[in-house]
Amino acid sequence: MLVLKTLDSMGPMHGFGIALRIQQISEGLLQLNQDTLYPAVLRKNSMDDIDPSFECSAFAVCTLVFHSSGPRREVASSSTQSSSV
Repeated sequence: MLVLKTLDSMGPMHGFGIALRIQQISEGLLQLNQDTLYPAVLRKNSMDDIDPSFECSAFAVCTLVFHSSGPRREVASSSTQSSSV
């Protein structure tokens, strides 16, 4: 859930950026390393909640960047809200 909230608020990010942002918003209480973050990212990817893609910088450095696939989740959250009413 924190991964999705981070992507929704910050936009596309690479894994290290996601981990740093989660550490920042938790004021240092949560420190994620790749052993914790990437299984969560892979799980969200298999559920189609995020879309990974390779992006290259002007210096030809390519990195795997994760994008939130928001519309699908918005439908899920609106159905959850309507069922609780």
